[in-house]
Amino acid sequence: MTGNVEIYETFFFSLSYREVEKEILAEKITGPAYTKKYSGRMAYVKKKLMTSAVLTAFLVLSTWYIHHTFFFSPLSFEQDDITHHSWSDYQRPMTLTYYDLDGERTSYRMDTDEDIRSFFKAMKQCPSIAREKKGAQVLGALRISSAHDVVLEAYFYKDFWHVLQNDHERFEITPKLEGLIDQL
Repeated sequence: MTGNVEIYETFFFSLSYREVEKEILAEKITGPAYTKKYSGRMAYVKKKLMTSAVLTAFLVLSTWYIHHTFFFSPLSFEQDDITHHSWSDYQRPMTLTYYDLDGERTSYRMDTDEDIRSFFKAMKQCPSIAREKKGAQVLGALRISSAHDVVLEAYFYKDFWHVLQNDHERFEITPKLEGLIDQL
């Protein structure tokens, strides 16, 4: 008991021994006087740290899940004529299949994300052109599929290509896109 009284005497200079003893018994203080004063603040800090840790873990796990499940990030995805579905429709694994309809009618399949991204990038860089005459011969077809659905189908002609799911807007075949097709 004397140890507690000595500690209290440093905080309650004007209190006598009897007054400190009464305060200890009345408030049932078992530790130093500052423990009661700061225990609420410590609990608040602990609660803040736990909340921060949980939020950080949630953000890290969410980012990891999105990166490993979906082909596009919701923050960087731009919906346009080529990628006209929602970002969440492009789920991994993605496959690109090109059907060469000119000649032997062979098909080529690509599964790597880098190759599919390069096709998307090259297709998005193609300028739109006015409608050509109908009846042109289809030289190739492209299908990009996600884990659950077909997300892009396009027909390739001599000088242009168009997406089947849209209103048949036509795009010019750029040298970059032609080079990617020739690499297949």
